[in-house]
Amino acid sequence: MAVDDVFPIVTSADLERLLPFYTDVLGGEKVYQFPPDGAAGDGSVQRTPTATC
Repeated sequence: MAVDDVFPIVTSADLERLLPFYTDVLGGEKVYQFPPDGAAGDGSVQRTPTATC
């Protein structure tokens, strides 16, 4: 059985502080936030897959 995708689910008491780490430091793109305006209660960050050995 081949695994094509793996994604973590991360919970945080301070999502507003965590999102910049995933976008600015790790190079992800915020693709979803709820609510759309104001402080995020839920969100999704996506990175372009990279080749593995």
